[in-house]
Amino acid sequence: MQRALGDPLAHDDRYERAIEFLDAVKGFWTQESFHYQGKYYQANGLGLRGPLRRSPLPIICSAGTSPAAKRLAARHANYYLVLAERPDIVAGHIADVKALAREYGRTDEIRFGLSVDVIVRETDEEAFKEAKRFFDEGVKAGTVQAMAQRSEQLSDANKARYKRYNEKEVNGFADLFIEPHLWGGFGYVGIPPGFAFVGSYDAVEANIRQFADLGLSWFFINGYPHLEEIYRLGEHVLPRFRQRAPVAGANDQQPVPLVVGLEARGEGLLEARGNN
Repeated sequence: MQRALGDPLAHDDRYERAIEFLDAVKGFWTQESFHYQGKYYQANGLGLRGPLRRSPLPIICSAGTSPAAKRLAARHANYYLVLAERPDIVAGHIADVKALAREYGRTDEIRFGLSVDVIVRETDEEAFKEAKRFFDEGVKAGTVQAMAQRSEQLSDANKARYKRYNEKEVNGFADLFIEPHLWGGFGYVGIPPGFAFVGSYDAVEANIRQFADLGLSWFFINGYPHLEEIYRLGEHVLPRFRQRAPVAGANDQQPVPLVVGLEARGEGLLEARGNN
């Protein structure tokens, strides 16, 4: 795609260029006389002056799990976003970026977010039934079989994601649960990002808390069918994160400091902020 658009740089070189670009932007934004000599960008004594320098820098979000992507996040990102995977793998991505950020003296400047689909119902059985409906439709349309075959043609990073959850042949809906309530079937029916929290209101709340405990504080939650799923989540799950903090020493679940962005693709954006 990059070459088709006239950009011949290889994957890692594009990240190197992006790092230089943001080096230059930040230097130009914060210094009246900025000098920079990079491989892709140079600056000789320019910079913002007067009131313009008091404007805050835009928030920078980045994603990607390659070493080059993580280095960009460590150097410049305010938010590093990952796709839902097995919790230990997500924790590894976070640890990698934190370690790299320490090299740049940015130990507390990066927050971490998760992009995940959701199918939430009153009971697990209802949620699993809805997920199976998606899977069965994908089988009928041939999408599941096509995606399984296509996994061999993906980039190394995406291929690894498929293979981790497809070590055996995908024979059915249940094969794609990599955790009791974390389902990889959306990736096989052609709905990105691919992994979903599937279960009851209690189960999905527990999923969010589990990933928040890894250090994630920003959740981009995608629902199908669009607004209906998002309103269901907003009515029955998100209020649990707006409740007052429990009394110290109580046995109740501890509050999670997070922001949940609810996305209904093509239908606008709803956002709920939890203060605890």
